[in-house]
Amino acid sequence: MSGALAALQAQAYANSQAWFPNLHARGHREVRLHYAVGLNEEAGEVAGVIKKANLCGGLMETCDLHAPGRHTKEALSGEIADVLVYLAALAEHEGIDLAAAVDRKRAELVERWGEPS
Repeated sequence: MSGALAALQAQAYANSQAWFPNLHARGHREVRLHYAVGLNEEAGEVAGVIKKANLCGGLMETCDLHAPGRHTKEALSGEIADVLVYLAALAEHEGIDLAAAVDRKRAELVERWGEPS
């Protein structure tokens, strides 16, 4: 998975540079801020889909309270993908090997909580 994650990081960042050159021209701090705010915005959209689904009884196409498609599995997957893309681009921008960071964090958690069975 680490190769796939590294490729995702590189592609997310390359896409951002190609699609938003004016953002990248503003410098490192502005790009970092954009990714951090975007990541939080998209995480909020994940929460919004879950909130609607919870209120209406699950992920479904239609309900009595919301427009069609507002809390479907497809809507949730799209928002989760947005979170991952912002996270991957931020990691790449900051020179963080996301796979290695996850491995380090898992090792810390195993030390604290033990190896899952």
